[in-house]
Amino acid sequence: TFCSGARLVMAEADAATPLPPTSMSSAPAGGAPRTGGSGSLTWRSSAGAGTAHAEAVLRLHRLRFVDRRGRDAALELIEERKQAGMKAGLELQREHTATIRGWKAASDERARSVHLTGSFSHRSQEERSRMQELRGNLAEAQDKKAQELHHLTSSVREEQGAMAARVATRPDLSTRTRQELRSIEERRRDPDEAVEAVRQRQKEVAAKHKEEQRAMSARVASMPRTTFWTKAERQEIEERRLDIDEAAEKHSQRRQEAAKRYEQEADAMMRRVAETSPASFWTMGERAAIAEVREAGEALSVARQQQARDFAEAHASELSAMRDRVRAVGNATLRTPEELRQIEELRQSAREARARAEQQAQEQAEAYRQMRKEMAEKIAAIPKSTFLESEHRARRRHAEALRAKQAPAPMAGAHRPR
Repeated sequence: TFCSGARLVMAEADAATPLPPTSMSSAPAGGAPRTGGSGSLTWRSSAGAGTAHAEAVLRLHRLRFVDRRGRDAALELIEERKQAGMKAGLELQREHTATIRGWKAASDERARSVHLTGSFSHRSQEERSRMQELRGNLAEAQDKKAQELHHLTSSVREEQGAMAARVATRPDLSTRTRQELRSIEERRRDPDEAVEAVRQRQKEVAAKHKEEQRAMSARVASMPRTTFWTKAERQEIEERRLDIDEAAEKHSQRRQEAAKRYEQEADAMMRRVAETSPASFWTMGERAAIAEVREAGEALSVARQQQARDFAEAHASELSAMRDRVRAVGNATLRTPEELRQIEELRQSAREARARAEQQAQEQAEAYRQMRKEMAEKIAAIPKSTFLESEHRARRRHAEALRAKQAPAPMAGAHRPR
């Protein structure tokens, strides 16, 4: 009960702990936050928790046990932390929106000044020139980067050494007494001896357990035997145990007798059913009418099958006669003799017909080109109008000119669209 209550208190304390700031910077080992950012971070060690967590635990303890507010205090702290989290989320959302707007404004500014710089990049001309110089001198850049990494590694090692020195100078913060800490240190220094001590204790526990088992068996053996069976029942059980074959024979005989009785009862039941007169709700006249309808239905089914076969044979004979009549009529057409003569002439001079069709296609193409030319002249005669301002049109013309200059020349064997 104490452990479950302690876990509940710690869970509520975690829920009541205020949210950490959105951006944090490291702090020295002394516990005081180090400046250099919008937030701070308090160091925590295995010996104790941070300041914010400890204050939250003390506040929850005071509300629950001093002010006697019970679980409502934890719920109130949880709601307070929820509101703080929602507030921090809204603040992050506003910062994100402002950042996106700044990026969009910078992008629009680059789009407006693209006709002056000739590039859509957010870097200036000096920065791009510097990048080109760095690209040209790759070995020097690599050497400089290696020196920076070496300097960074040295500074990190120095900071870690200073941090370890500050942590070593701090007193131990622990709930254990000096005697417990000394005992822990001794066990850490001699692990082999600790392992041997554990094995010795396991052997002692096993020997003690065996001794208890022997004593328990001796006490059970010394107790008088007790049972719920009577003397006659125990005598019968002993007899059955002594003559197992005889008991199996009796069981087999009882099974055979039971099977024989079942067969006799089944035969008697079937004889009684056979001797019983048929029972039905229909009268004799109704049963005779049902039998006549059943016989008539069978005859009607046979007649319908014969009728279907006759109909199929008649249909096949009609189809054969129809085919014969169609073959005897010969070819029939709706065209006049003049149209048939013209078709025959066209069939005989296929080359002339093809040449005539090509001539007609060329005439139609020429007429279509003339129509397109007239349409283009009409459109050119219309005065030009646009919704764009003169400055926007000038930037567009300048961008098109730059694009035409930067476009790669077509290859010698490249395919050109018509």
